[in-house]
Amino acid sequence: HLVYGLQENNGFLKIIGEVGTGKTMICRSFLRELRSDFNIAYIFNPCINALELLQTINTELGIPGKSKSKKKLVDVLNRFLLEERAKGHRVVVIIDEAQDLEPRVLEQLRLLSNLETDTEKLIQIVLIGQPELDKVLAKEGLRQLRQRITIQWELLALNLEETRGYIQHRLNVALGKGKVRFSRQAVETVYRYSRGIPRMINVVADRTLLIAFTQSTKKITPKIVQLAVSDIGNLVPIESWADKFWKLVLPSGLAAGLLFFAINFFALPDFNKNAPGGKDIPALIQENPMDLSVQGQLVTRPSAPSSVVVRPAPLASSLVEIFPKTETVDSEAFALQRRIPSNGPLSILYPEKLVTYLSSLTLVESKLEAVKWILQAWNLNTGNLQGLTEADLEMIEEDYQLSSFEVNGTLARLKKLNYPAFLEIALPNAQGTKYLALVSIQGDTGVFGSVDKIEMPLSIIDSLWTRKAIILWKDFENLPESLGIGYRGKEAIWLQKNLRLLGYFQGREAPLYGPKTVQAMMKLQRNNSIKDDGIFNTDSKLLLYNLLQIYSTPKLVLH
Repeated sequence: HLVYGLQENNGFLKIIGEVGTGKTMICRSFLRELRSDFNIAYIFNPCINALELLQTINTELGIPGKSKSKKKLVDVLNRFLLEERAKGHRVVVIIDEAQDLEPRVLEQLRLLSNLETDTEKLIQIVLIGQPELDKVLAKEGLRQLRQRITIQWELLALNLEETRGYIQHRLNVALGKGKVRFSRQAVETVYRYSRGIPRMINVVADRTLLIAFTQSTKKITPKIVQLAVSDIGNLVPIESWADKFWKLVLPSGLAAGLLFFAINFFALPDFNKNAPGGKDIPALIQENPMDLSVQGQLVTRPSAPSSVVVRPAPLASSLVEIFPKTETVDSEAFALQRRIPSNGPLSILYPEKLVTYLSSLTLVESKLEAVKWILQAWNLNTGNLQGLTEADLEMIEEDYQLSSFEVNGTLARLKKLNYPAFLEIALPNAQGTKYLALVSIQGDTGVFGSVDKIEMPLSIIDSLWTRKAIILWKDFENLPESLGIGYRGKEAIWLQKNLRLLGYFQGREAPLYGPKTVQAMMKLQRNNSIKDDGIFNTDSKLLLYNLLQIYSTPKLVLH
C-alpha cells in the first residue's frame, strides 16, 4: 500500500496498527528500499506544535528551517518542492506515532497538502499510528483532512499459522533450523499469550529459548513456554472456547434452570390439586362402572391391502439412475471419487486434472499422504500413520529417525541427490499450497504419491511446482553437522575411506580433514552439481550415503 500510494502520487496515506505489530519496522524497511529519486522527511517525535512541525520538515529535507515565521518556512518549502519536481524527484513526509499529533498540527499538514501544481501534488504525507489515530481524525474539525486520505491500511495481529511461520522464519534467519524445534502445542501456547503481536512473540520466544538453554534441551514444549510466561509476568492469554464455555454458557444454563424451577413451582397452576388422590384404580372403576346392558355392534375395519414384498433394484442400476453417466465430471464429483483410493495407478495427462485432484485435500492431508509414500520408499511401516493429525506430523522424523532437508532448485538437482521427495505445489486461483510425493523418475515420466499412486509426465508439474522440495534422509553414522578443513576425529578417517572407494581420495588416511580431503570432497561435489566448497555438509552427506552401496537408501531415478 505504501509503494502503490507513492507511485500514484496520492496526497495522504494512513497506516494504523496495535502496539507491537511492526509499524515502525515496516516504515524503516520501506525507507531502505526507496529509490534515490525520493526525498524523505521522517518525523518520529510528533509531540510538537505547528511551527515546530514546519521547522522539523524543512530540517529533515536539508533546507533552512530555523525561522520562527510559518509563512517563510512554507515559502522555502514550496520553492524546494517545485525544484525537486522539475528534477523528477518526489518529496514524502512520514510521521510515526501520528495519534499523538494535536488537531492544530494535523490541520497544518492538510494545508501543506495544498502545495501543488495544476496537475499533481508536490508533497505526499504518510500518517502511521495506533488505532487511536482514527478517533483523532473522526473529530468534526478534521473532516477535510479525513476526506483527503485516499489509501489506508490496518496492520492486524498474526493468526496461529502466521505465528508458526514467523517463529520458524526467525529460527531460520538465526541459523537454528533443524537445531531447535518448537512443538505444535508450544507454538499454540506462545500464540495464546502473545496474542499474535510480533513484538510479544519475540519476547516470549526469546525467554523460552533462554530457559530451554538452561535445561540443555533443543525441543521446546508447552511446559517450557509456560515457565517463560511466568517469568515475564502480566501476560493474559487469549480465551479458548473452553474458557468461554465456563464463563458464558455454564452460568447461562444455571440461570435458565433456576428460572424454569421458579416458573414451575410458583407461576404454573397445580393440575393435581383437584385430582382424586389416594384412590387406586379398582376403587375408581367401582365408582364409575361401565353400562354393559346395551348390546353394541362390532365395527369392521377397512380391509388392509394385501402385503406387498418390495424387492430392491440391483445396486448397479440404482446407481445409474441416481448418478447418470455424463461425459464431463465436475470438480466436486471428481473430489468425491478421489477420496477413495483406486486399485491401480492413476494416469494424469493434464495439469487441470492434477489441480482438481489436489484441491480436494487440505494442506495437512496432502502433506501426510506425501509423507506416507516417502516412508514406504524407505521400507518403513506406515500402518500406524492412519488417522495422523497435524500435531503428530512434527514427531514423524523423530519416531522414524529421519531428518528433513529442504531443497530449492530444479528436477536436475533432485535427480543428482537421487532421493524421493515431496514437492510443494501452488494451485492457481488462490486454491492454496499442497504437497505431492515424487517417488521415482524414469525418463520423462514420474511416479507420484498422494491418496493414490499417480503416473504422469514430469512436464505437468513444471508450472505448479514452487521449486521447493523436502527430502527425508537418514544419517546412518550420526556424523557432526558439518566437517571442514582442520577438523580432527575418527569421522575424517571414515570419510577418507569412503571417498577412496568412490575414486576421489588418494594418499594415507589420517584423523585430520586436511587439504587432500578438501580436494577430494570438491571433486565429488563438482561432479554431482552441488556447491563445491569442500565442506562435508548435509547435501554432501545425502549424496555420499546414496552413492555407497553399503547403505540402504531409496533411489529416485530408475535406470
